[in-house]
This record gives sequence, C-alpha cells and structure tokens, in this order.
Amino acid sequence: MGLSYNIKSSVNLNQEYYEQPDIFGVGSGIVGTFSLNHPKYSASPIDKYKLSDYESDATGVEATVYHTRGIYMQEQVSLNKLKLLFGLREEKYEGGGNETDSAKDVVQNIFLPRIGLVYELRPQVNLYATYNKGFDPFEASTSTQVFNEPFKPVTSQLLEAGAKANFFKNKLSASIALYQLNIYNVAVNANDISNPNLYIQQGENRSTGLETEVNGNILPNLSISASYSYCVAKVVKSKIALQQGSLIENAPRNSSNSWIKYTFMNGALKGFGIAFGHSQASVRNTLEQGLTLPGYFVINGGIRYKFKQFNVAFNLNNITNKTYWTGAYNNVNKWPGAPRNFMINTGFDF
Repeated sequence: MGLSYNIKSSVNLNQEYYEQPDIFGVGSGIVGTFSLNHPKYSASPIDKYKLSDYESDATGVEATVYHTRGIYMQEQVSLNKLKLLFGLREEKYEGGGNETDSAKDVVQNIFLPRIGLVYELRPQVNLYATYNKGFDPFEASTSTQVFNEPFKPVTSQLLEAGAKANFFKNKLSASIALYQLNIYNVAVNANDISNPNLYIQQGENRSTGLETEVNGNILPNLSISASYSYCVAKVVKSKIALQQGSLIENAPRNSSNSWIKYTFMNGALKGFGIAFGHSQASVRNTLEQGLTLPGYFVINGGIRYKFKQFNVAFNLNNITNKTYWTGAYNNVNKWPGAPRNFMINTGFDF
C-alpha cells in the first residue's frame, strides 16, 4: 500500500519561425527544402535567415500546470500452481490554464484496477491472463503540441492472455500473447498542413492482435532474437465520421524483427563473428483518406572480431539501401527510413 502526492508538471513553450523571404516569400516560415530523390547535403545559410511573422497556434502556448495525487494497494496470493495478483489505485488529476485560474480546470478521479493470473502448466511453461486499466494525464514536454480544446486525460483498458516458456535448459525463452487494447481520448495530429502542431483527441481506438517472441543463446556461440506481431488497430469512435472503422494511421497489420549472431570458436576464423537480421512492416494507413504507405523489408548485418581483451564490430544497416517510409500524417508530413549506414564499435576489456 502506498501514497503518491502532488506530482506537478508545467509547460510554457514559445516558438519562433525563421525564413528565407527572397526564396520562399515573406511570412512563409520556410528556411529550405530537401529532395529525397536527389538529396544534396550542403551547409545551411543561417546568416541569411530572417525572423518570420508566420502565425501558428504553437507560438506563445499558455503555461499549463498539472497535479496528480494517488493512493494504491496491491496483494499477491499463491495457491499451489496458481498465483493471483490484485491491485487498485485511486488517481486524482487536476489540470488548468494556470495555478490561479480555476475556470478552465479539468478535475478527474479515477479507479485503476489491476488483476493478474499465472498458472504453472509445467515447470518451464506458464500460462497467464491480465486485466489493466491505465490513466495518462498530459505530461509537459519540450515537444510543441497544441489542442483545439482542453486536454482530456487518456485512459485505457487492456485484456491479455498468453504463455511463456523456457527451452534447452533455460537457454531460450519464448512467449505468445493475445490481447485487446482500448484507448480513449487518443491525441492525434489534426492533419492540418497549415498548422502541423495542431492535435485533436479521438473518442476511442481499439487494437486486437497477437505477439510472439523468442530470445536466447541456443549454443554458447549462437544467439537469436526474433519477434512477430499481428495487429488490427481501428478507430472505433471519432469526431471525424469518415475515420470510424478505419485502420489507425501508421499501424501495420504485420510487423517483425530479427537479429541472429554466430561466433566461430575454432579454426582460422576463431574470434570472428557474423550477424544478420531484418525489420519489416506491412502497408499502413495515414491520416489522409486513400493515402497508404507501402510495406518494407530492411536487411541488416554485421561482422565482429575478438582477440583476448580487444574487440571490434562493424554493423551495416539497410544493406540494400531500400527507400521506405517509417510513418506519415499526409503526403507532406512523412518520414523516410534511414538509408544504408554503418557503425563501428571498438572496445578493450581491462
């Protein structure tokens, strides 16, 4: 049992825009452009930048103060192969325009139950089920986010069941889980190209899916890490009628990752190691109706060498130099994945 009291966060963001008026026009708030198809890396002429009068709702964000207080209790009971965990927390949240102005205050009390059940099917296999209710009041940060109405705390409900197991004398662990996650008052970009910092809160998002993962060292010189996720994430309730029932932006149905490393223990290649893996995501929606991001499959690899206390590793990411998009709001605000790149690490063990 415990008590958390008067946790406080505040934010007062002020943002200024600069521009190159001779090139992009007065009041544009634009200092330069960049072509992904024909990139040119050159020094930015910051000495030519001029302060812009570009107007944005993100300029001069009012100071906002948030308080949270909570009391909680938790208990775990064991009965033969069965373990039961029960927890309950009461959270009180207060948020407003400033510390003295109570007209805009948002006050919310919420009970957050947490229930967990674990059953030992075999010594190395456990089945589990859990229910969690979550609460996430707005936390001040350096990121610029503007909302068209007072921010509502985000709440969630998670139902999950699955199994966890160890194999090969605990050298390899594996898990599989089925889940349904409902999130209420989700903050998403308003998809307003003229005001990219504007956010709105949706009614409800629901994600239903399956996740599986394996990790471990099958052999002393062979390690593996791999995961796969199938998720159907939909907008259940929205202020925008067209979004209801659609897939959530930037949420792939299928995604996976892997990294496998093998080290030679004998012969002329003793001390050398090779590694390879991948990252993958299927087609994803954006906030713009009809605009989707294509799926991608990126291959990574590396080599390493260790001799006594000295070791060196070379990793090459996106070996095929594939062009892909990691996320997007619309056809203007989208983010490319990193092109082919490498990293070298060296170390010495004393």
